[in-house]
Amino acid sequence: MGLVDKDEAHAAIYTNDGHPLAAGIRPTEVSFSGGVADLVDPPFAGDPFRYGDIGPLLGQAIAEDSAFSLVGRHRAAETIGATVVGAGVHTTEISGSTIDYAAGLLPIRNIPIVPIPEEAEADAARLTDEIARRIAMLNPDEPDGTVALALTGSALTSFAAVQRTAAAITDGAAAVLGGPHPLVIVLESDRAKVLGQSLAVHRGRRDDIICIDSVATADGDYIDIGTPVGAGRAVPVVVKTLVFNQ
Repeated sequence: MGLVDKDEAHAAIYTNDGHPLAAGIRPTEVSFSGGVADLVDPPFAGDPFRYGDIGPLLGQAIAEDSAFSLVGRHRAAETIGATVVGAGVHTTEISGSTIDYAAGLLPIRNIPIVPIPEEAEADAARLTDEIARRIAMLNPDEPDGTVALALTGSALTSFAAVQRTAAAITDGAAAVLGGPHPLVIVLESDRAKVLGQSLAVHRGRRDDIICIDSVATADGDYIDIGTPVGAGRAVPVVVKTLVFNQ
C-alpha cells in the first residue's frame, strides 16, 4: 500500500483474482466490514474461540498491528450490512397473498437469516432449542436484535402442528419478542398467514411479527422486505447472499 514493504503473503490477501492495488496509492484511512470489524475496535474481550473461528484473534491482531497505526481507522455504522451490500448477489422475489404482518413494520432491511434445520421443525422441544441457540450464536451481544427465522414449513400439516410450531417459536425467540424489534419468519411453503395469525393469537398481540412465505434462503443470507404492494396482499423481497472468490 506504499506505507510498509510488501511481504511474501501480500498477494494472497486479494480476492479479485490476485490483482493488487495500483502502485503509488497511499490510503489515509481504512475500514473493515463483516463480523471481524466488530472485534477490532473496541478490542474483543473474553474467550477468543467464542464464535468457533479465529475472528477474535484476527481482530486483535489487526488492532495491535503497527502498520494500521500509520493510517486512520473508519468505523462503519453497519459493519455486517456493509459486507452484504458490498460483496453480494441480490435476488428479488415476491411473497404472495398468504402472508401476515403488522401495519407499520415494513419496509425493513438487512435482516440476518437464521436457518433452522428442517429435521427440527417436527419436534417442538428441539425447535425451541434450535431457535434459541441459533439466535444467541448470531447475536450474542444483542440477543433482542431483529432476525429472520427461516423454516421450510414442511411440518405445518395440521392445525395442531401449527399451534405447536407457534408455541415453539414464541419460546425459542423470547429474547427477540421481548425486545423493541420485530421478529421475521420466512417460510418456503405457503403457510405464512396461518402461522402468523396463530403466533398473534398465541401471544395476544399482532404488532411485532412479520411472516412471509414462498422465499428460499440460506445460511449467511440477509433479507430486505419492501413496502406492501397489490393492496397489501404481497411484499417485494430481496435476498442478499455473500459471494467469495475461490
